[in-house]
Amino acid sequence: MGQNMASELLVPPSRALDANANPYAGAKWYFYQTGTLTPQTVYTTSALNVAHANPVVADAGGKFANIFFNSALTYRGVLKDASDTVTLHDIDPINDDILSQLIASSGSSLVGFLQAGTGAVARTAQAKMRDVISVKDFGATGDGVTSGQSALIQAAIDAVNAAGGGVVFIPRGVYLMGTTVLSIKSNVILQGEGYNASILQWSNAHTGDGIKFSGNVNHNPAQALAFTEVRDLQIKCTNGSNTAGGGYVDVAGTFLALHRVKVDGFGYSCILDQSELAEVDLCIFQSSNTALLWLVNGPGHTAGAAFFFTNRISVTRTQLDNGVTIKPLIQDDGGYCHSFSNNNFNGGTYHLRAAGVSALKIESNEWEGNSANPCIILTNTAVGGAGVGSCSGVAIDGNLIVPVAGQSCINIVSCNGLNVSANFLQTSASIVKINGAQNCAGLIVGANALNGAGAVIDNSQMEGALTLAAGINNNCALPYTGQIAGTAQFISIEGPGSAFSVTGFVARYNGDQIIVYNSTAFTCTVKQNDANSAANNRIFTRAGIDLSLTSGLTAAFIYRINSAKWVQIY
Repeated sequence: MGQNMASELLVPPSRALDANANPYAGAKWYFYQTGTLTPQTVYTTSALNVAHANPVVADAGGKFANIFFNSALTYRGVLKDASDTVTLHDIDPINDDILSQLIASSGSSLVGFLQAGTGAVARTAQAKMRDVISVKDFGATGDGVTSGQSALIQAAIDAVNAAGGGVVFIPRGVYLMGTTVLSIKSNVILQGEGYNASILQWSNAHTGDGIKFSGNVNHNPAQALAFTEVRDLQIKCTNGSNTAGGGYVDVAGTFLALHRVKVDGFGYSCILDQSELAEVDLCIFQSSNTALLWLVNGPGHTAGAAFFFTNRISVTRTQLDNGVTIKPLIQDDGGYCHSFSNNNFNGGTYHLRAAGVSALKIESNEWEGNSANPCIILTNTAVGGAGVGSCSGVAIDGNLIVPVAGQSCINIVSCNGLNVSANFLQTSASIVKINGAQNCAGLIVGANALNGAGAVIDNSQMEGALTLAAGINNNCALPYTGQIAGTAQFISIEGPGSAFSVTGFVARYNGDQIIVYNSTAFTCTVKQNDANSAANNRIFTRAGIDLSLTSGLTAAFIYRINSAKWVQIY
């Protein structure tokens, strides 16, 4: 026997593990002549001079000592558990079958793996590789040539969802998706290698959405939370006529996120419809054919959808760029608690059009480029024309706003409660344009840096004429429909053909400010605390006596609700 060659038994593995990488303590290797149950000797040394006991028994960790066999002989190997009741492997012939066992689909279960580092435990290679599910495990190629990738990626998503959730890995490559929408499921994360590395590309015949989550509209019936996320991917459509589809669309999902995602070429880059607790961060939205981001309020996108379900939306550190494509950047049709911060806006017909949003925060963004309208528009109708009410509780602060020449930075058509402060505003037109034909209540504009010829706060549409009669005028109704706190409104007194007096103005809101200009040729006496007007409409002058306002002079007053009176400022 000394003339024979020795071979070390490497496969099956030197450690007996189950499918979950748990060791089989005391497992037993039995070795026989091929095709029989006649025992055949294996050895402890390569010199083949010390025989192993047959069976060879594993230690408490499932590990076997070195096993050598005579290469001139053919062996059958049977691996059993410690009780001899379960056969774990039966390989015959073992000499010839090692390679075939390895290359079989179950071959990775025969190979051990041990991570570097103290405390690492042994596992099979199969258990290690199953830590991550790749779309290539389901047949996707990502070669930029093979079509029909959507169904293969969908199979991976469905498998992860069925297992309770997890990551679906999309390795670098271009995956041709054809015209099939990819349906993301609850508790699934789509993870690529980077938005220029992992690309999902829909064809030039595709007119629909790219990736979509579909929940229960109006949350009826109630559904499990979505918890979906897309990271480090590019979502692309090559059809320049896709005007209705969204690259990423969520309908009635909760807890969702887009991180480091680039969307290019769809009708919309992203549509959030009845979405809640949604975050868009470090993304690039560009070259959309209708708008970049649409926050839907009501049935404009999904039939039967109720109003005010799109809530707690955050868009941060994102590039919104429609370049030469003259389309809007963000259409925000309403909801609660929407935040846009640290983004860059460039191009489009306007940058942000918001209506019906309660608690809207716009801060630390840069607004520049080819916008053909005011950068920010606050109004009271959705893009489709539905009345959704005014925005309320709006803060615009810390922004750099540089619109196209001749346009305003901010146009307020309708808003209740707005603070515009600490912004750098540069334009040759008005900075904040206020349309008094609608309701604008509670506006504070202050501490902004204004730069550019003609850079002023324009509330000219809030001016009005107050027509009075000769003699005493009591409880005078002011000639504008809105109220703007912190910004003086210009009131021109007209009408009387002789001397006249004013005893009070109809009170509206705390902080109402008015500049009263006597445009007549006659003296106007502003009466001090005159009982001809209601107590909460009366005027208190600085001197505490009647004020004589001769032709061409002005006086300013502010309403203080805590003392229920008009107080002269100057």
